[in-house]
Amino acid sequence: MKRSHRKTDLPLALLFSLVSLLVLSKSSPLYPMNDWVDVHCFLTVGRGITQGLMPYRDLVDQKGPVLYLLFSAGSLLSKSSFLGVFFLEWLLFACFLYISHRIALLYTDSFYVPRLVMLFFSVSIPLSAPFAHGCSAEELSLPFLLLPLFLALRSRYRGYVLTPKEAFCTGFCAGLVFWIKYSLMGLFAGLAIATIFICEAPKRWSVLLRMALHALLGFLAVTLPVLVWFFCRGALPDLFHVYFEVNLSSYAASHAPRHDPLHTVLLQAFAWSCPAMLSFILPLFQAPSRRVRECVLVFLSAALLTYTLYLPQKSYVYYALPLSIFAPSGLSALLEKIRTYVSS
Repeated sequence: MKRSHRKTDLPLALLFSLVSLLVLSKSSPLYPMNDWVDVHCFLTVGRGITQGLMPYRDLVDQKGPVLYLLFSAGSLLSKSSFLGVFFLEWLLFACFLYISHRIALLYTDSFYVPRLVMLFFSVSIPLSAPFAHGCSAEELSLPFLLLPLFLALRSRYRGYVLTPKEAFCTGFCAGLVFWIKYSLMGLFAGLAIATIFICEAPKRWSVLLRMALHALLGFLAVTLPVLVWFFCRGALPDLFHVYFEVNLSSYAASHAPRHDPLHTVLLQAFAWSCPAMLSFILPLFQAPSRRVRECVLVFLSAALLTYTLYLPQKSYVYYALPLSIFAPSGLSALLEKIRTYVSS
């Protein structure tokens, strides 16, 4: 079902995001301080960039350079507090809520369901344990993970074929995610494998190759500036050593608590994990032409994202947060079925 979005939808997402994060994020100006050590590391590296220092060479932390650039932009807005970082967190979470609203429009023509979806996730996600203290790499990546999933779901009317613009956008988001935290790339692997299966390769190799080319161009649009920046500053070896070698060896093998993903998602994120799991089965109750394809797309994406998230020998509770991107489709379909049943 299709419905043109109204001009008030984006402002509503901004409002929901602002009210929620003001109360539930420790980067909010309502909190005297953010006591989470991780975000202090991110902000320290971000401030260092504005002073001419290079990540991994002058200031060492193991997350991706795009994350530090986001915190660097936040530090330009406020050098002595998290106000600038909170501003970026507010905008990115509002984007996540707005894309959730657009996903809801794929399942319903109701005026209320998409807005209920935004309201529900504006509260349930920040209240869940995987949200941690706010401003994690996982949280800031949410809109860049949800947008490609939305584009893939929306393309079902074209046999899951992305337009050149959509494929470029998907690749661009993949580039951002790769240089924020590459363990989140399982989503894109799942989307790619599902697309090959759905498009019935090798019958449509030309279509697949065209989509892959535009996605690659989008990925390179992020990756090449990052590599050129480090190359020109003589820090390219440091980037590869810390971001890849250290992450894959020393950091992954270091002693840290390991959280069982099933326990974390089911018990500590119950409010959004239930709709996320519904997204795996609700397509079975839709039109036959959409059943298998949508199930394959969602299941493969979720399975490979979960695999890459928990592949290291260590894990933290906030590792589960990216799995919330599968919840909007499940909740939207469920609310639409309830609405249809009540009105019939």
